[in-house]
Amino acid sequence: MKKIYSVFFLLFISVYAFAQGTESFTNLPASSASYATRTWTGDNGLTWNAGSARTDGPTSSSTITGMNGRFIIMRNTTGILTSPSIPNGISTLSFLYAKAFTSGSGIPSFGVFINGTQIGTTITASSNAAQTASFTPNISGNFTLEIRQLTASDNGRIGIDDFTWTSFNALPCNEPTAQPTNLQLSASANTVTGSFDLIPPSTTVQNYFIVRSTSSSLTQLPVDGISYTAGQTVNGGNGTSVGISSDGTFTNNVSPATQYYYFLFAMNDQSCGGAPNYNQVSPLTGTITTPALAACVTPAAPTVLSLTPANTTIAGSFTGSGSSKYLPIISTSSSLTNAPVNGTVYTPGQALGNGTI
Repeated sequence: MKKIYSVFFLLFISVYAFAQGTESFTNLPASSASYATRTWTGDNGLTWNAGSARTDGPTSSSTITGMNGRFIIMRNTTGILTSPSIPNGISTLSFLYAKAFTSGSGIPSFGVFINGTQIGTTITASSNAAQTASFTPNISGNFTLEIRQLTASDNGRIGIDDFTWTSFNALPCNEPTAQPTNLQLSASANTVTGSFDLIPPSTTVQNYFIVRSTSSSLTQLPVDGISYTAGQTVNGGNGTSVGISSDGTFTNNVSPATQYYYFLFAMNDQSCGGAPNYNQVSPLTGTITTPALAACVTPAAPTVLSLTPANTTIAGSFTGSGSSKYLPIISTSSSLTNAPVNGTVYTPGQALGNGTI
């Protein structure tokens, strides 16, 4: 009976270890207020490294509140916390962070990197009270986890504590069985804004992928398992990724006086294997033509030009007329042989008749 129980217990521990990982920083090197490179073995027998880090955590005058026991403090861009080759992939990740110390003006910011690629947005730590950061990387296979301090100032110092992550979920992403409806588009000369009705909650759909084209049909559809960044061409076809929407709205920068066609695909891409999975059948479509830019009008001339010469430079100031920009031209003659031509963009140093831009 004891043997059966022992086998069951070991099996449970093995499954649990596969499903979740942690790092509490309990095994940090001896408490030290100096900033140095640190290496230690963490909760799960994983190797951790930290650059420009101090290990005195709660015993220091860091002013951080809300951490649990020991934690690590890092400063400037050499403050990088890393654990290489963590097994079993990662689906979700969370940890505590806070600004360390109140002295100095530095407000630290940092990013989370998986296998060298930043996930999510850069986080700013402006409070000494611990806050929770959460991510859903959903990456299979062995992975390297990094927290990179992105603030160069030594005054920008962060405290990090209590990593928890779940292993990659090998269950495949289900393909949605429906598409969104009721696409409404509006346009200015440089922007298209869209809204649409989400699929009812009774059907599991996590996000919606939006593609733009100047053609009424796509030559290439999104491929399951491939994620597309905004502005990326979809599989070399005639469609361009606008991005992903979860709330039924999107905004897209475009060109004036152009007809655009939009294609919306329901997709599942959260906490499942093979993500993303698109419904490629009969996407929601819509079209709109952006208006042309209003014609530029001839502006009024500036006034009151004042010039101050030096050996090799001339400083100038003038009173503007309300125009968006002004084009200074220098010449050794009292008049120009050529005037600027409407519709032409000039660069500094370019000749214009007997003058120079």
